[in-house]
Amino acid sequence: MRGMRSCTGFDHGDYSESIEFLKSLTGVEVTFKRSSYDSWAHMAEGFEPHDVVIASQIMQHISDPLYFLSFLASRATKALLIFTGMGNTDELQIYYQQPNRFYKDALFPVCFDNDVGLSRGLLYKSLDMLGFGEIVEIPWQESWLPKSWYGHQKALMCIRKDRPYFHNHKSYVAA
Repeated sequence: MRGMRSCTGFDHGDYSESIEFLKSLTGVEVTFKRSSYDSWAHMAEGFEPHDVVIASQIMQHISDPLYFLSFLASRATKALLIFTGMGNTDELQIYYQQPNRFYKDALFPVCFDNDVGLSRGLLYKSLDMLGFGEIVEIPWQESWLPKSWYGHQKALMCIRKDRPYFHNHKSYVAA
């Protein structure tokens, strides 16, 4: 509604009914693809680069958060908006909870699907190494869901440095 020409959404669930409803309200052209990030291959099929990539409440369900973050960065040519849990330390740490909470049949090592998170230090260091020179934490606002629901969740707007980061993500896929 503010000049975006197109938008593509990805999810493993079928949200096409919701997307059609939003399109009818806003008139914005949106494409929805039923696809999800594959932790074994470290990618999502058909997810082409876009100016802005938004990942909301996804990383905490991904066993390989650094590969996932690298994948997102390879798709974001100008900015990355990420809403995810973040530990409150500058140490370089990854946090895991008990496995198989949501995906009961997932095998090790991709079975860690609950509250996976990076520390602030590791998340900011990783974003810098992936080419994002400016990281702005978006503070909680009264119009959002109740603050008590957020816990350690943070919304970060990550802006690319002057030179684009075009990572050949397929180089990570094992033969």
